[in-house]
Amino acid sequence: MWWTKAAEKGNGDAQCHLGFCYATGTGVSVNPQKAIMWLSMAAEQGNEDAQYNLGELYYWGDVVKKDIRKAVVWYIKAAKQGVTDAQFRLGELYYNGEGVTKDYKEAKYWMQKAAMNGNTNAEEWLRTH
Repeated sequence: MWWTKAAEKGNGDAQCHLGFCYATGTGVSVNPQKAIMWLSMAAEQGNEDAQYNLGELYYWGDVVKKDIRKAVVWYIKAAKQGVTDAQFRLGELYYNGEGVTKDYKEAKYWMQKAAMNGNTNAEEWLRTH
């Protein structure tokens, strides 16, 4: 598999893709340990997609044990790099006080960032809150 060879050589995009494959069972069997390993390698290199995907894995808890605090760490890293879905999710987390202290000002900050970057869910949230 090309992705494996590239990932083993340190290619962050390949590591991210391979981690996603192991998380979703795309072309391979679902393997939570390999998913976290590959996504973490990519995320530590600054790959924003891997950071967001790690946030999602920890947030939903379908593949790995749910851990909202870990999810927040990865969402913040991805959000700071402009990942609008991470910005939106952070807005929700701050609004609801999930994994963070409830903070409406911080929620609005992240929702505005997401909306400015074209996230329609954030735009709708801002209209209704």
